[in-house]
Amino acid sequence: MSGAAGSTLMVLKPVLCHPKYIYSFINRYYSYINSKPKGSGTPHVNPDIFWKLPFPIAPLNEQKRIVAKLDAIMPRIEAVKERLDKVPTILKRFRQSVLTAAVSGKLTEQWREEHPVVESAEKLVQSLLQKRLEKCSTPVQEQKINFIYNETEVEDDNSLPESWKFTFLSKICESFQYGTSAKSDNKGKVVVLRMGNLQNGKN
Repeated sequence: MSGAAGSTLMVLKPVLCHPKYIYSFINRYYSYINSKPKGSGTPHVNPDIFWKLPFPIAPLNEQKRIVAKLDAIMPRIEAVKERLDKVPTILKRFRQSVLTAAVSGKLTEQWREEHPVVESAEKLVQSLLQKRLEKCSTPVQEQKINFIYNETEVEDDNSLPESWKFTFLSKICESFQYGTSAKSDNKGKVVVLRMGNLQNGKN
């Protein structure tokens, strides 16, 4: 093999090797070569590393067969990679569709059919009201709680199951406090929603 090397450009001229065979070999060690560059201002290929790579030379006819196999396989690999690159977007859309089904009642349609007698959401909200009133120690606190629960919610547009209802978060959450910088984990039972996660009223 003969070649020429510069600070930012290297040209290889195969003598007894198929060009694509060498190209495939260099691609195999691409990350390794880039991980050990020479120079700090403009990092480039370290010749001491490059020229000592263990090149597995095969008979020329076999090299040609290997190249032909790679030409047939690599496009399929790239096609698979392209599909895999789309997986995060597909998973995100699927996650959103599942969450939408969950908060619209579609996810538990069969469960409701099997359990027709359940406490309605309206009764649940009223029970929360009673519990919060019981915790009040002054008339001012009671007045504040009653004011929250007397607010009118969005009218039912028949998009929710019969036992569900629209309500305000202020009726089911005792407080909204800003005072934690804790980061949420991917797993856990408690949702951590920080002020920085809210943009235009959405997270």
